Amino acid sequence: MKTFLFFISFLLINKVYCDPSLIHDELILKDEFSHVIKNSITFFQNRQNTDGSFIYDVLPFTGKTIYKGNMVRQAGTLFSLAFSYDGKDKNVKRLIDNSLQYFLDNVKEFNYQGKSLMVISENNESLTGTICLFLSSFFYLHSQYKEQFPVNNKAYVGLMNTLEEFSIIEGGITEYINTEENYMDRLGRGSEIYATAQHFLTLSLFHYAFKRKKMTTTLSNYINLYDRKWVYGDLIPSYQWVMLSYLFLSRQNFSEYKWQIINSIENLQSAYQYQIPIKYIKRNYCTQLEGFSYYLQYKQEHNELNRFLFYRLTKHLRYSQNFQIKSNTKKVISKVETFLKKPLQTVGGFWNKKEGIYHTRIDYTQHCLSAYQGHHLLANNMSKSLEEYEKEIELARIQQIEQDAYKKIEFKRMNRVIPKIIPNY
Repeated sequence: MKTFLFFISFLLINKVYCDPSLIHDELILKDEFSHVIKNSITFFQNRQNTDGSFIYDVLPFTGKTIYKGNMVRQAGTLFSLAFSYDGKDKNVKRLIDNSLQYFLDNVKEFNYQGKSLMVISENNESLTGTICLFLSSFFYLHSQYKEQFPVNNKAYVGLMNTLEEFSIIEGGITEYINTEENYMDRLGRGSEIYATAQHFLTLSLFHYAFKRKKMTTTLSNYINLYDRKWVYGDLIPSYQWVMLSYLFLSRQNFSEYKWQIINSIENLQSAYQYQIPIKYIKRNYCTQLEGFSYYLQYKQEHNELNRFLFYRLTKHLRYSQNFQIKSNTKKVISKVETFLKKPLQTVGGFWNKKEGIYHTRIDYTQHCLSAYQGHHLLANNMSKSLEEYEKEIELARIQQIEQDAYKKIEFKRMNRVIPKIIPNY
């Protein structure tokens, strides 16, 4: 009886399941999540400061605000907005322009071993991940809209030179650079997983944006670095960045690395599915969905997209909508309702609960926006009709039955037959 009541309540809450006009196969094409994307962008509009940065975190039910945050996450927000820009939306363009200018305003030149280099400085210290995501955002925008985002600032070259200088020959890059040190001992400051994955992405987008026909040594080193067995500690901080890097590499004609890239993509996805499977959990897990959407984009571009994998992404994104804050969002503790303290700065963002406290950090929404935007691209490229899909699936089913039947047939080796001579009488 309890099971029956739970099932009925589930149908009532999730109305899309009890709509008789929708069949199971249609659901993958019905959900576009355009409102989720729109609300996320509005959230960033309301969180951008006059200098182009974004308010880092607002606790929705207390109103506590943390204005300054890790600059890497500022750059990550720019990155998600860059991939959401369609070349026409003036509001998104304004957000991007303001953010780009914010980082350019914080570029600082410094000398290192007789070389003039540049960093994006925060109190003379620069996180290399900030430089990587800033450049990745710009390279992508330049590749799509060259006239709107021209290479008109020497900082782009200077920052690339800095990354090259501090990358490690064996593969990887240091996490931070401090410009006030008398010397910079890279031996005591090894590569870091987050920064390394983001540098890999920067180089992949650099080659893509400028149509580089020959791969640089640093990029080839990264490909060899990631062409190995993935372990749990490597997967969590790097999955989405490395998968997106592979996606852009697969779009380029590096014939020498073609099969290595293909195998690396499948190995990365297999390792992730095995070690960190995507599950419905009571916290924000958009980073996983973002990386998964990049993998599905790769499969789609190579005509290998399994629409049931796409439907799986759709179901998770439908569930993740529960983490996007609405104007009527509230929490109830001991039957006491607490409403949003700063709705203007929190509505449209995605919350995450940490140690019992709700947060709306910009990186939570950044990864969600990227995941929904990835789904949007996949859905728009679904050119085949449902009938065509059904025919393909039925054909694949028949072929599988034939293959299974063939495997069950035991072919016995015949004994040699010796003709018997019958004498004439």
